[in-house]
Amino acid sequence: MTHPTFLPSLQSNQTLFDDMFNNLLSGLIVADSNYECVYINATAEQILSVSQQHLLHKNVIDILTPANYEKLLTQTSEQSHTDDDPITHKKTKVQAKVALQNQFEHTKKMYQAFIHHDCTILGLSTQGIGAPLLVDYGVSPLETEVGFFYLIEIWAKDRESRIQQEQYQNHQHLITRQMIRSMAHEVKNPLAGILGASQLLEKNFNQIMKSDGIVRYINDTKAQKVANYLSIIMDETRRLNNLVTQLLGAPNLPNWQVINVHEPLQHVLTLAEIQNPNISLVRDFDLSLPEITADKDQLVQVFMNIVNNAIQALNENDIVSPSITVKTRIQHQQTMGDIRHKSVLRVDFIDNGLGIDSELLPQIFYPLVTGRANGTGLGLALAHDIIQRHQGQISVTSQPGETLFTIFLPWQIRQITN
Repeated sequence: MTHPTFLPSLQSNQTLFDDMFNNLLSGLIVADSNYECVYINATAEQILSVSQQHLLHKNVIDILTPANYEKLLTQTSEQSHTDDDPITHKKTKVQAKVALQNQFEHTKKMYQAFIHHDCTILGLSTQGIGAPLLVDYGVSPLETEVGFFYLIEIWAKDRESRIQQEQYQNHQHLITRQMIRSMAHEVKNPLAGILGASQLLEKNFNQIMKSDGIVRYINDTKAQKVANYLSIIMDETRRLNNLVTQLLGAPNLPNWQVINVHEPLQHVLTLAEIQNPNISLVRDFDLSLPEITADKDQLVQVFMNIVNNAIQALNENDIVSPSITVKTRIQHQQTMGDIRHKSVLRVDFIDNGLGIDSELLPQIFYPLVTGRANGTGLGLALAHDIIQRHQGQISVTSQPGETLFTIFLPWQIRQITN
């Protein structure tokens, strides 16, 4: 990592320098008096989706000039006349850059910081311009013994919105889960009574059929129908009882242990390969990943649900060259719940099926929500609960030709209450 010379006292302690700036919750860019980027921290790399190496020596004015030029011109009291003429748009962009540069110069001259809210900037990528990003950013002056620098702090608005949305969805999921569990408790007792009564009735019926005077009716059609009806009642009651048990969720707390995440993944994928030789299962594993604290059996259940759902979707829709790719990586600067983690484990499950209905996506982790005719809608709900107990996150994005389930897990559990 390249370190700037604006804090020479910190250069003697590289670890301290990295820890100080890379653990900031906001993105930090340092630019010199010529607006040239000399440093970018890990959070800014994540926000802008660009590496420090790619950003170094870039002009920070080019990076921060918003895509909505007119808003900046209004904020800086510059006049703007826009229409659909490309020449006019080009002129407007130049005006916006000049206006922003003037603000930087004013900051340097007056030694006074400024902040821009709700700016849509064009993020960077290794190919050049990236996707639009909604951010707040502030620029502060810093005079040092080796020269003048601009400190630019960046806050991703979409990240804040995503976190708030996740918190809201988790709250709604919890309410729905509690309601369904309450209903399941009310249903479970009558089911137990029905099953017990039907078993007793079957036992008595068999005894009567074998008793003297009744044995002649063993082959009677009506007697066989009664026996079949009893069997159906018991089978369906057991099925409903199993469904209710799943709705109530696994009562056992996780059995925490230090594991290599590739062990449960390998177990699930090996079983899937044996049962579905027609589907290509690609392992894109980072074998250098640290171990995690988790319940291995519960993770097997989560991974199995996701992989089985993908397999069923691929088989039901007769996808040409069906494939599922499982990737493991380190994800830096990830917020889960109210904790910002320096790094976490990321597991991606990618299939090339038809995709999930867009109307179904927001409720996909709710109990009893399913897009398949023979599905129960419990597998992903249970997976969500397990990942929540592991203090992680699970999400899904989908479009025709690609569905992506992503799981984030911390390396260690904060408060183990086993």
